[in-house]
Amino acid sequence: MLTPTDPKHAFLLNEIFTSSINAGLQTRNRDYPVYKKDLTDFKAKENMILCIRIFLLGYIKDFDTIDEEGHKEKISLMAKHITDNYIPILHNGEFRIGISQKIINLFLKYLWCCGWVKEPFHCPFDSIIKVRLINGDSFVQLTDWTRMNSMDEYDNYVKRAKGLAEASNCSIPAWELKVWNRRNVRNEKIRIKIARTDSVSELIG
Repeated sequence: MLTPTDPKHAFLLNEIFTSSINAGLQTRNRDYPVYKKDLTDFKAKENMILCIRIFLLGYIKDFDTIDEEGHKEKISLMAKHITDNYIPILHNGEFRIGISQKIINLFLKYLWCCGWVKEPFHCPFDSIIKVRLINGDSFVQLTDWTRMNSMDEYDNYVKRAKGLAEASNCSIPAWELKVWNRRNVRNEKIRIKIARTDSVSELIG
């Protein structure tokens, strides 16, 4: 169980807050950034991040009593709450659903992996998971998570993920975790192979 007053838990929780929020706010999509161009009000930016932290902390206090529909409502609510309070610093005056879901779902994934909360309903949807969800099927249309700004677009991800998860006899979070772990193992093997190749090249050179 998560105990925010425990020093070790407090440290880990702070790291999880930071990692989850940064992952959502650093979209790498120049056409759909989080903040408006040439932002100078950095105090408002800091306040927005603090507001997100407070929202996430409030969510985990209620998480045990929330169902899947309630979870989706939380995603929509955070997007609206941040939009309403920070319009002047946001790109197009909106905190998009895609950013909201990435932060919330990643935050819950971390807490679940630490054994602090029950299994989440969904997973963080991003470009890597999008590729796995489409899986080469040209008929599957999914809005990029950085542009996603409606719950209908989000539901398209959820429906596709449920189908693939059920085909693997597991839940969405368990399916996504396997995808990420396999990807990390593959990338590590490639990294080691490249490192060894460079070493051999250096010796030959």
